[in-house]
Amino acid sequence: MLIINSAFAHTVYIVKNGDTLSKIVKDNTAAPPSLYGKNGRLAKVLSLNPSIYNANYITVGQEIILATPIVSIETRLKPAKAKTIEEKVSSINIQDSWGLSLNYGLKYFTLDQSGVLGSVNFAVTVIDALSFSSTYQVDDFSINFDFNSYGLKYEVSGSSDSQKYSSFDLYGSYGNFLAGIGVSNMPIFKNESGNVTLSKLSLLGLKLGYLSLWTIKSKKLTQLKFRTIFDYYFNGSSDNLDIDVSQTSGYSLASSISLSKEIIKNSRYQLNLLWPIFLKYQNIETDLSWGTSDGEITSKGIELVTQLGVEISF
Repeated sequence: MLIINSAFAHTVYIVKNGDTLSKIVKDNTAAPPSLYGKNGRLAKVLSLNPSIYNANYITVGQEIILATPIVSIETRLKPAKAKTIEEKVSSINIQDSWGLSLNYGLKYFTLDQSGVLGSVNFAVTVIDALSFSSTYQVDDFSINFDFNSYGLKYEVSGSSDSQKYSSFDLYGSYGNFLAGIGVSNMPIFKNESGNVTLSKLSLLGLKLGYLSLWTIKSKKLTQLKFRTIFDYYFNGSSDNLDIDVSQTSGYSLASSISLSKEIIKNSRYQLNLLWPIFLKYQNIETDLSWGTSDGEITSKGIELVTQLGVEISF
C-alpha cells in the first residue's frame, strides 16, 4: 500500500508480510538509475531511511520513504547544498550482513537397516545435538554454511561402541530458493548372530530447497522462518578401512521451522533468541563390502530435532 504524504512531500510504503527491501524498491520505483550499485535506487532509499541500519531487517507495518521530489530540494536549498546532498547519496553502498547462530538440544531418530549386513531396527534420543550456521547476505543473495553434530553410543550383549556423526552443508540462496551441496554422516551396523559392530557412512549429495519468512507484529522483532530441503545422494564412503563402498544412492526430505525473537538491537549488531524444530525422512541404498559381507544394504530413518540457541548479525 502506497501513501502520499503531502505535508512532508514523501512517497511512503507500508511493509507487508513477505516483503524485502530490494523487492519493495524494485516494484515501487522506476529506472533510471539501476536498482543496485552505489548510485542505484536501493542506495538512495537507504539514504532516505537512516533508521534502517541493516537492509535485511524490516518489519511489517514499518514505513519506508521511497522518494523525495527533486523540486522540493531545489526550491528550498541553494544549488551548492543540493549538490552536496547528491554527492552524499552517491557515496552510499549497498548494505550487507553477516549472521552467526549456535543451537543445542535434543535429537530423536529411528533407523531401519536391512540387507547383507543383517537387520537392525532401533529408535533413540540423544541430548547433544549441536548446530552452527553462518550466513552472509547481500540484498536477496546469501551464502550459507551449516554444521550439525551428535554422538551415538550403543550396548549389545555386553559390548559397546560410540561414534560422532556430523554434517556439513554449503549452499547459496536467491530470494526464496536455495541450492548447494552437502556431506552428512549416518550410522551403519553389522549384525552377525548378535555380534553388532557400529561404523560410519558418509554421504555426498546435492541440495535444493525453498525458504519463506513471516514477521509477527510485536514490540520486539519476531519472525518465523520455514525451510524445506530435498537432498539427492549420489556418492558414499567410510572412514573404516574394512569397508569398501562401491555405489550409493538415495534421498532425504526435510522441513524446519525456526522462531526468532529479537533480544538486543543497536547500530552495530542484533542479537536474537532462536527456537528451531527440524523433521527429516531419509532413504539410502548402498552397495558395499565389509569383511566377508558383500552386497546391498537399505537404510531408512526419521529424525526429529528441537533446540534452543542464539543468533547474532552485524
